[in-house]
Amino acid sequence: MFSLKLHSDEQLLAVYRKHEVTLVPKVLQIFVFIFIPWFFGLKYDYVFSSPDHTKIFIAWTLLVAFFALHAFIVWSINVYIVTTKRLVHIVHTGLFKKTVVETPLDRILNVSFRTTGILSTLFNYGDVLVEVVGLDHSLILKAIPGPSRVKDFIWKIHLEYGASSSTKTAYTQPEFAKVFIKPKKSL
Repeated sequence: MFSLKLHSDEQLLAVYRKHEVTLVPKVLQIFVFIFIPWFFGLKYDYVFSSPDHTKIFIAWTLLVAFFALHAFIVWSINVYIVTTKRLVHIVHTGLFKKTVVETPLDRILNVSFRTTGILSTLFNYGDVLVEVVGLDHSLILKAIPGPSRVKDFIWKIHLEYGASSSTKTAYTQPEFAKVFIKPKKSL
């Protein structure tokens, strides 16, 4: 469902997306949008009282079904991709709005993860934070299943492919200062 053109000497290692549990709020919302109108429409004999009412209920159900399909498609095409050369984050905020952030593995400084809340702990999902040279914020892989395992995998791949890369990225002085030297806080 995603498209990424790999370089000639690059291999796809892993593809991640948000945990399925993150779809639960949308599923509940869709259930409410369908259940409540149909429940009251059938309870008060409104649905089949006239052909126009039936058309309205069917149109509403189709509209909610399209909303559900849209939510599932956006969930399934938002991916995090790890290759032998880079880490790629493909984000769709809608069907026709896409943002792609990619970073070479040798520019990764630190990889960590966090879990927040009881659901995150019970279902073993969380955010993986990747600090990258040149970005003023961490690259966040949100709600990934098994965040500890993913963190360890990304760090292992960074050490294996990024740290030994023959095309090591040279850092400019401002990038080095931004990443490695903490600014003094003014009083």
